[in-house]
Amino acid sequence: MRRDMTQDELAELVGLTNTAVSKIEKGQRRLSDLWIDKFSKALGCRPAELLNDDSSETVVPEANAVPAPEIPPIAPAGLPKDVPVLGSVIGGDSRGTEVDFSLNGETIDYVRRPPGIDKVKSAFALFVQGESMWPWKGGGQLIYVNPDRPPALGGHVVVELHPEEEGGDLPCLVKRLLKTTGTTYTLGQYNPKRDDIVIPRNRVRAIYRVLEQEELLGI
Repeated sequence: MRRDMTQDELAELVGLTNTAVSKIEKGQRRLSDLWIDKFSKALGCRPAELLNDDSSETVVPEANAVPAPEIPPIAPAGLPKDVPVLGSVIGGDSRGTEVDFSLNGETIDYVRRPPGIDKVKSAFALFVQGESMWPWKGGGQLIYVNPDRPPALGGHVVVELHPEEEGGDLPCLVKRLLKTTGTTYTLGQYNPKRDDIVIPRNRVRAIYRVLEQEELLGI
């Protein structure tokens, strides 16, 4: 059983941030069945060993939730750890502004480079904030962005909006690109399901393609 790994190593293995792993270890965040399985595999133990007698309750997904598929690691150990994670990421409020988070342009960490972006020097990564894109991605999970590839209809995108003031943080959204016109982008999210979000093009500073599993693996 692998109990000697650092919190950083465990976070990278399961695809969460150090903060999220710390909250789980302190009992401040409960594990769903999916994450219990991921942690048990990373630690080399049985799922039951992760649960104390007084914390056996797990989060039950909603009836219509789609479970995330079991997939191989996108960036196995041994690959170069040189893809910048941009941040800091500041939680946003989508109730009026439709903003998921903001970026200040700094590099806060580096993660391993999957084989599918071996030669894409402009690639970068982000940690998802919130649960609006669950079950595709949940809070604290990593996404990779390739600025050199155009976004695809139906695919996931990072939409960078113009800052509210010159030199300010960049408001961003992580959504699905549903439709484009000469004047607007139409975006969608999974959770909660609501009316599509229509963003005028003149509000958009940049729109980036989020790479899916097969692209990261170079398939």
